[in-house]
Amino acid sequence: MEKKNRPIDVCLHFPSLSLHRGNLQVSHTSSPAIQIRLKQRRIIHYLLMELHLHPETSLRMEINITEVGLYYFLISEGNLSIVRQGAEDISWQANTTECQVFYLKPGQYYVQLESGKHSITCFAVPVAWFELLSQVLPVLNSYIQQMHRHQVAIIFPRHRLAEAMATWIADLKNLRLTSRLDLNDFHSLNNILAQYDQHLQELLDKSPRKTYQQIVVDFYTYSMRHMIGGPFHTVAQIAAEINCTPKTLARAFAAVTNREMTPAKFYHTLRMKTAVRLLTAGEPIAQVAEQLGYADTPSFSKAYFSCFGHNPSLAKNNPNAVPK
Repeated sequence: MEKKNRPIDVCLHFPSLSLHRGNLQVSHTSSPAIQIRLKQRRIIHYLLMELHLHPETSLRMEINITEVGLYYFLISEGNLSIVRQGAEDISWQANTTECQVFYLKPGQYYVQLESGKHSITCFAVPVAWFELLSQVLPVLNSYIQQMHRHQVAIIFPRHRLAEAMATWIADLKNLRLTSRLDLNDFHSLNNILAQYDQHLQELLDKSPRKTYQQIVVDFYTYSMRHMIGGPFHTVAQIAAEINCTPKTLARAFAAVTNREMTPAKFYHTLRMKTAVRLLTAGEPIAQVAEQLGYADTPSFSKAYFSCFGHNPSLAKNNPNAVPK
């Protein structure tokens, strides 16, 4: 599409979030004529940005992200289109009561804006805070795991925190910048997270309890369904996907297997059995390693040899020689 390749009119560069220094930088060309006003401030562990644009014609904006994290965007005026490679563009209308939440990796992202006034507020959270949010927002985990390399961004579903966060960000824009208010802002965010955490706990308390056997079955089913092709899942991530804690998962395996099998050992066995199935079917070793989420072929070969006592090439070149 032509708009994906047109020149950049505005460039917005986010600084590192976790280093607590550096400011947002915005640059633009002289044509088309663009009126830009930028407000920003750092608040302990995060960055708040308010951007107002008034272009005379449509423009293309590049957003440079230098650090992976969560980026909450609130559009209070105007509309835009998020340009994505390998996926459909996303139209985004002004909404003063809900945020859109992006999990962004370092790189360049592109936005198309039409002529007129646009007001965008961004609340940027570094990795450390993302880890905190992932603990109190387990609903995000499945969407994070579905991220593929070719995708520019994943939009998380709207959840109860989104409305609270949007209201909080809107109120925060009216505060004066003082150290005392910064500390209050920090506590306000903690309160929002605590409220959402309480809400999730209430939902869990009302939901029927799974038996240990059902937990093990769910772990197996999810593991096999996502074993090939997707990103590697840790045991803790799988536990979150099946709505239980790692401790509960460990207790379930201990009870069902009479303490003979841990979740990690079970998952490793599943990966290795899947590897044998792929290799004996003729899949290249490097491709099997990639499909099962190993960083490289040597790492896979080492894990395979430790499990079976022979190299993957034996299963690949002489399937009948592989012990059953």
